[in-house]
Amino acid sequence: MKYYLNPGVILLCLCPGYGMAGDLKCLLATWAQFSEEPLKMEGVLDLLNVHQQMQRSTSSRGSGGPRCVLVGEGPAEKGLSLLVQQVLGKPLDKMEQLSNWERRPLRTSQLRYAAVDAYCLLDVYSALSRDPASFGLPQDLCSISSLQTEKSKEEKKRKEEKKKQARRRGAHQESDPAPTLGPEKSPQLGEDSQSPLPPRMAPQQLRVVCDNMLQGLGRYLRCLGVDVVLLENTDDHRVAAQLAQEDGRVILTCGQPYQTLKSQVGEGRCIALDCSEKARDQAVRVLKHFNVQPTQSDIFSRCQVGQQCVWV
Repeated sequence: MKYYLNPGVILLCLCPGYGMAGDLKCLLATWAQFSEEPLKMEGVLDLLNVHQQMQRSTSSRGSGGPRCVLVGEGPAEKGLSLLVQQVLGKPLDKMEQLSNWERRPLRTSQLRYAAVDAYCLLDVYSALSRDPASFGLPQDLCSISSLQTEKSKEEKKRKEEKKKQARRRGAHQESDPAPTLGPEKSPQLGEDSQSPLPPRMAPQQLRVVCDNMLQGLGRYLRCLGVDVVLLENTDDHRVAAQLAQEDGRVILTCGQPYQTLKSQVGEGRCIALDCSEKARDQAVRVLKHFNVQPTQSDIFSRCQVGQQCVWV
């Protein structure tokens, strides 16, 4: 991917991206000279907007559309990996996503991951451009970006207003007893409550099993030294309950499986998280809930390949 840097302008010539707003924030944080004047992007197609339009189009037309792009049963891929699976038929291998990118030289597997993560955008764009109608998209893909920008601004305003209203309601309910965790009648893990923190524990003392919808969270926790078992993509959710019972682990899950799994393990041994959050935010909630405070020596003390793998 080539960047042409002029004062206040970042131009990526005929090159699609995915979630470019995050890339801009990283550039602003890295290069101080860009803070002197606003940045803008020209000639860029953000496939994140295209992906969101795909999802809406597929949902609205149901199973009668010419080509279904929603992933059915199986692993819950997210973001770019989900888009690649929907368009090209196979998700990205994200194993290196949370590896140590500060260590030099980078491993060959890291370089390959970075190259594929960028190059796959060209293949996705090419496939979408050949037959946009089959994905529920307009002929001109670039027309989606401008429309999505306005919609996202409006949606962000609505979300901020809802948060303000929730905070105002919460101020009047501080005297209420702390609710139990759960996705329906109770708030998600990490929301404010009056429950006292448990005794502080080391990351190695926390033993969890992440279902296949939270693989990103599991890899992130492993990087922090937590003892994590990750379900395989083909594993049934009931495997999590079996592992929790046999090894005394806490189940981390989200969505519908929560109600089934919590009935099979002891009180407080099944925790529901918000699937819409990023893995890092989910990890922060988990660590806070169990009062786990990693130290510098805990970071990357475990590898992401398996729970038995520990650096020596």
